[in-house]
Amino acid sequence: MSDYISPEVVTEILLRLPAKSLIRFRCICKSWYSLISSSEFISRNLNFTTTNKDHYKNNRHLLLNRTCYFLREERNSVHCDQTVLKNQEFEFPFSAQFNLEYYRSLFSLQIDMDYFSIVGSCNGVLCLCDNHCSDNVCINLWNPSIRVSKTLPLPHHWVRTGEYKYKIVYGIGFDSRNNDYKVVMIVFVREERQGLPVNSAPKVEAVELYELSANTWRNNKAVPECTTIYDDVTPAFLNGAVHWIGCYPIVSINRRGIRDHMAIVLFDLGDVSMPKSEVVG
Repeated sequence: MSDYISPEVVTEILLRLPAKSLIRFRCICKSWYSLISSSEFISRNLNFTTTNKDHYKNNRHLLLNRTCYFLREERNSVHCDQTVLKNQEFEFPFSAQFNLEYYRSLFSLQIDMDYFSIVGSCNGVLCLCDNHCSDNVCINLWNPSIRVSKTLPLPHHWVRTGEYKYKIVYGIGFDSRNNDYKVVMIVFVREERQGLPVNSAPKVEAVELYELSANTWRNNKAVPECTTIYDDVTPAFLNGAVHWIGCYPIVSINRRGIRDHMAIVLFDLGDVSMPKSEVVG
């Protein structure tokens, strides 16, 4: 085919194919493997998928999850946007009637734990973490459409997430400037006296940023101005920044003191900064 069709035309054809087909077509020849695996092609394919209305409308899926931390259970359902019919359902941990090893091989999900919570998503890449029920920090990036997963290295501020003293929130996004996926981790610490928690706002102990291209965590000096970020609300990635719902202390107009108000907390992945929180209401 390449003898009769120019490489430019071949590229334009491949750009319009879904991810699963592209993964298979990498095996056709070395030139196609190099083309499809290149960061430029991946970016163009993603841009076409998200900007082409007909293509996006026919291939859009919605992932819904319902989590119960007390029962260590999270149910996830994948729905087709066109028919609103359930196409697939899976659980963390996988329930007894399912073969755990079979589903791990089916989704190519290489993890060491059975329970994971979806703490964020971007461009079809899910960020999984057992940040409520485990003594260790274990973070995994997973692309279910192409069945590829990656376990992240331990961050510098390793803490026992099972302890009440610590609270950790995450966010995932894509840095278009550097063509790189990044994960943000913010560690809050609650004050304790004689081993008992004090009823006061937690303080930020550390902010770390993971870069997929370098496969490393690095400390970040950006500190949110909010008093806390809600870890039970999944963050959203929009316009190059991760957005969380949190609380922001402001002085009341009636001078009754400082009260917490709902706020949108941002982390800009390009500037690696945290702009001032946007107070809601």
